[in-house]
Amino acid sequence: MTSHICYKLKEALSRLGRKDTSLTELCLDSKKLGNAGIKKIVKALMHFESNQVQVLNLSCNKIGKKGARKITKLLLSLTKTSMLRELDLSDNNIGDKGAQEIVKGLGNKNSTLTHLYLSNNEISDKSAQEMVEILAYNSTLLGLCLRYNQIGDQTGEAILNLLKYNSTLRFIYSKGSNISKSVENQIQMTLCDNKSKRTNNTVTGANESLCDNKSKTINNTVTGAKEMYVSPKTLNDSIKKSLPNQLEIHLKIQI
Repeated sequence: MTSHICYKLKEALSRLGRKDTSLTELCLDSKKLGNAGIKKIVKALMHFESNQVQVLNLSCNKIGKKGARKITKLLLSLTKTSMLRELDLSDNNIGDKGAQEIVKGLGNKNSTLTHLYLSNNEISDKSAQEMVEILAYNSTLLGLCLRYNQIGDQTGEAILNLLKYNSTLRFIYSKGSNISKSVENQIQMTLCDNKSKRTNNTVTGANESLCDNKSKTINNTVTGAKEMYVSPKTLNDSIKKSLPNQLEIHLKIQI
């Protein structure tokens, strides 16, 4: 890591140590943290359980499978009172082995995570299917992004099967993969059907435009507070690609 990146990392760790309540969004994307840097961040977040970090952006850091293993420890440490809601691990070369580690973290029934981004991570159908299957037992995740991975209709069919049992998910984004258009359309329509069943509930709006023609009687209240955040100039191209076109994102660098 360069001296500048080391300084940024040290400053972030210092603020976590001081229990800085204003540190709600920790954006360390494209900092070349690697496994060593991720280890320090995860250790600090787990040590200071009262931290207020809700958004953790670690995209483009080449963390690999070892870094993914550290992230899994963080996911497994989450409790119902934890603050973490969004985790961006896009463009990190975690591969199948790293994805299988993340699967373990998603099995935490006490998790507070609502949005997970894993675009462009060389994840194949086998690992993606395992991830989808574990979500049958997850009732907190609202959105999963798997764009630009090596997944096809096997994963698509697994997603369709999952949506028979999981009505919590509000968007699953897989464009840029090898999932056929017909299966992708089925997924989006099923998400819309599930949405229409959640009467009197507010929604994030990730699939609003897809659902408009499906049902015009749905309460289209859009909430996005604390679920997705907007500042285009802070987003690199890979992150922009990993997010739904209908979704506005706000990621504020706090360090």
